[in-house]
Amino acid sequence: GEIERFGFAPVLKRSASTQYWLLVCSIGVVIAFSRYLPLPTSGMVAALSLISVCGFAGLQVLNRWRQYLDTWLEVSKFSISEVWPNGTRRTLLWNQKLWLDNQPRHRRLKVFIADKSDGIAIHYRRTNAMRAYELVIKYGGFQEVPPAA
Repeated sequence: GEIERFGFAPVLKRSASTQYWLLVCSIGVVIAFSRYLPLPTSGMVAALSLISVCGFAGLQVLNRWRQYLDTWLEVSKFSISEVWPNGTRRTLLWNQKLWLDNQPRHRRLKVFIADKSDGIAIHYRRTNAMRAYELVIKYGGFQEVPPAA
């Protein structure tokens, strides 16, 4: 059958990479100039530890987001799949009991199996996300609920 693929725009990938390297440079500059702060040794160690832990946690978050931006969403008449650059994929078949959850705080729709919390997200920032949403409604057998008046 025909498979439609939905990725993220290259500008988002460049932005995530820029944010990552800006954070790397910021951590380096703060660590380099911290020796000029008039703090006692114990205060300096505590400040550097806090900066390092928070900075590297931020780097982990940005790195995971950047890797996620390389994923592809594939929608066919039979399933929806999330494909990672290393070839791994997560697939949900339309013949399973699925739920569709709009999560505006996270800026995504999520398709998941009724008895599990893990699912596949359709982020609003994916290119042509409305087309992906329409295909999920059509192939998944979901019914659109009209907005409350």
